[in-house]
Amino acid sequence: MLKTFLLMIIFSCNNSKDYYNWSKRIINKYGNYHLLNRPYVIKVDNNKGLLDYSLLDSMNNPLIKPNEHIGVYNKWSLYWDDSKSWLWVFSSDIGVFVWLQDENKKYKQVTLKSSDTDLIAQIPKEFYSIFPTAFKKIYLR
Repeated sequence: MLKTFLLMIIFSCNNSKDYYNWSKRIINKYGNYHLLNRPYVIKVDNNKGLLDYSLLDSMNNPLIKPNEHIGVYNKWSLYWDDSKSWLWVFSSDIGVFVWLQDENKKYKQVTLKSSDTDLIAQIPKEFYSIFPTAFKKIYLR
């Protein structure tokens, strides 16, 4: 009986914390971030040592589901740019990229290169400030 009760408690625990009316922009912890000004949720989780993140609409449909493999043991951060509805991603093992909406409201991923001066200029200051010095040398402003 006690064993069954303990198993029920273990399986009913959900490791994802919910953050409602999220407006702080930088995300560097696991959880479900319910955005303040959009009907979206950014889900962030550890999936066997890899960062698993997605942007979901109000019907729980994925708008963004990445294919890259970001290690959770490296430095990583996400940044929601509410003014453009862009999701910026920083990973010390992969680099910097951004999810941009096209004219049909579909998201596409763009990996930043040092030659992408127009996009680099649009990196939000708060997000840029968390980059290590080596990354700031690559993505000069």
